Amino acid sequence: PSSKPDLHFDDEGVCTACRYREYEKTVQWEARKQEFLELVKPYRGANPNNYDCIIAVSGGKDSCYQVHLIKEVGKLNPLLVSFEPSCPTEIGKHNLQVMVDGYGCDLIQLKKSSRTYRKLARLGFDVVGDHEWPNHVGIFCWPMQMAVKFNIPLTFYGENRGTIGLGRWETLISQKEITRSDVEQYIGMNGFRLTDMLEIDTSLKLEECLPYIYPD
Repeated sequence: PSSKPDLHFDDEGVCTACRYREYEKTVQWEARKQEFLELVKPYRGANPNNYDCIIAVSGGKDSCYQVHLIKEVGKLNPLLVSFEPSCPTEIGKHNLQVMVDGYGCDLIQLKKSSRTYRKLARLGFDVVGDHEWPNHVGIFCWPMQMAVKFNIPLTFYGENRGTIGLGRWETLISQKEITRSDVEQYIGMNGFRLTDMLEIDTSLKLEECLPYIYPD
């Protein structure tokens, strides 16, 4: 479908997301855990005057489990960074507070300009076919901006894009790191950058859209 331009169906008519769910059953999770522990080892306490890593959180299932794994299993000291959702739910707000209180983490949440967001949401609907487009962009741009500003070298994200069927199979099962092009082409921006939207709606000003800019 046009809303998922990189979703592929195989010869049996099964999409990549369903195939990925089957693939997950074959993953050696204990070996993957050891790989994770080796990955985070150099960052654990490397700079006692700073956070070890950033976790991009929303208050959903991925966020809570990530904080548990990174804080309790990986023994890192994370900074949680959240991009305010369109309609914050009571459960979502409760879960964010649980991460702060229950795990002893600090949280930065961006409360975005509703005027700018409404314009971007309309553009997302008209141009991309997804009114949530600015949220997808924001959750990938804003935490990375914080990582740059605070000089934090490691950032974690949740759901693998394989679970929603975006990307080529060989990449999905081998990828260990999210690249800038992945964000721009597949995950958040769907091939549309903020600069594209500014050309379409000239009432938007760059200085009003800072949270939606991916850092250099």
